[in-house]
Amino acid sequence: MVAYHFPPDGVVGAQRVAKFSKYLKKFKWNVKVVTIKEKYYSYKNPELLDNLAGVEIIRTERLPPFIPGVNEEGFYWCPLLWFTLRKEIRKQKPDIVYFTGGPFYHWILAWLLKRIYHLPYILDFRDPWSLNPYRKKRVTSFSGLARWLEKKLEPLIIKEADLVVNVTEEATEMYQEKYKYLSEKQFVTLPNGVDRDDLAEIGEGINFTPFDIVYTGKFFSFRNPRSFFETYRLFIDRFSLTPADTRFVWVGIPEESILTILKDLNLKQYCQVVGFKPYKEALKYIKGSKICLLIAGEHPYEPTTKIFDYIFLDKYIIAQALQGGFVSRVLKEYGKGELVPFFDSRAMLNVLVKNYENGSQNIPGNDSIKSRFDREHISFKLSNLMLEVIKRYLWKK
Repeated sequence: MVAYHFPPDGVVGAQRVAKFSKYLKKFKWNVKVVTIKEKYYSYKNPELLDNLAGVEIIRTERLPPFIPGVNEEGFYWCPLLWFTLRKEIRKQKPDIVYFTGGPFYHWILAWLLKRIYHLPYILDFRDPWSLNPYRKKRVTSFSGLARWLEKKLEPLIIKEADLVVNVTEEATEMYQEKYKYLSEKQFVTLPNGVDRDDLAEIGEGINFTPFDIVYTGKFFSFRNPRSFFETYRLFIDRFSLTPADTRFVWVGIPEESILTILKDLNLKQYCQVVGFKPYKEALKYIKGSKICLLIAGEHPYEPTTKIFDYIFLDKYIIAQALQGGFVSRVLKEYGKGELVPFFDSRAMLNVLVKNYENGSQNIPGNDSIKSRFDREHISFKLSNLMLEVIKRYLWKK
């Protein structure tokens, strides 16, 4: 048996757990999921729970936040989660436990379970913990305490982990570098990916013009699209295009800062802000696009998940990202796209003009890359890794 612990605080995290559970069942694992009750979050993709059909889901309460400056959900989940885990372990006697994060503070329970019940555990970092370059660090006496706890907890929990999983090679290398005193084999990469079953259910693509440029998801404060929009304005003016000729299609929760940029550049009529859409509906807009846009943060590890959807739907990708990072490496292997340096308006304009004049649909992509990022294949690797951990742990005992 494998027990998952995951916070359903975002599409990527919930999708990763749901898809893994779906295929682990296929590989004869008995999966039990422990998470918090629905009242603590707004779940925007209920369809993902279809992948958990037949999997027992246990939902717990969570303490209300009561320490100013400490907003880490795992901290408030810990006490109630502990009672649930003890009960389930005594009843189910699992072979392994699998924790996903963030949040991260509840990971101390993995260490306790190993000490008390001699259970091996795996840690799955969707994003780095102490090494997260994008986290805002508010300085208060309580947040200082939280940082101190983090510095104490992370090394302790990682040292005892039987496996530490990251979603990009760059993130894995970051942790291998930080924890040089541990075996490199303790750190592995399991990327996010795509479930081919989802693609089979898309149907017809959705488009608004012959030259739709689609972006899915959020920008946040660390993805800056302003230079792209400035270049898009130049592109429109160069060919005297109308809103019937081209649109920037944004599939995601509108962000006020981005809407302000669109207004400043007089681009509102050229932008179709469709808002948040469930995953399978969002794929329709990708399928109907001429180009897909990817804007990454300025750090090489960033696992921009939308790139997999773009690749599996054979789309031409324009990416603003660091040279040599995860996006750059995957895009180079894919072969159907262009990496544009940050804030290089001339390079971005040249790519848009080239695609408008010559088209991009006939450029072949490297299909072999899809097998590596197929969710079933990734889940099969996870299944084998867990079996190795269990065998190794039993041998040590």
